[in-house]
Amino acid sequence: MKAEKMYDMLPCVGEMFEKLDIQKIFKDAQNEKDLNKRGMDMIKIILKNSKKVKQEFFELISIYKEITIEEAKNLQPDEAIESLKEIFSELGVMDFFKQAV
Repeated sequence: MKAEKMYDMLPCVGEMFEKLDIQKIFKDAQNEKDLNKRGMDMIKIILKNSKKVKQEFFELISIYKEITIEEAKNLQPDEAIESLKEIFSELGVMDFFKQAV
């Protein structure tokens, strides 16, 4: 991923983190000793609150794939999920979550 594309995505990722209250999710998860359960609890909270970041979800994919938001909304679910995995991997978000867990 080119730096400019990454830079364009950062505000969107920041907005997602804020709306999902990632800081609180991490804080709450720290009480759980079992790392697998901690990770699953975090994922469950994020998924339950995903409707809060629907617009940002599609915006992020549209920037990454260089398509319109409407085209991002019409992607097949597996393609959208794969795009998110690639985005978060390239931005280092997955490493951030691993360290937090």
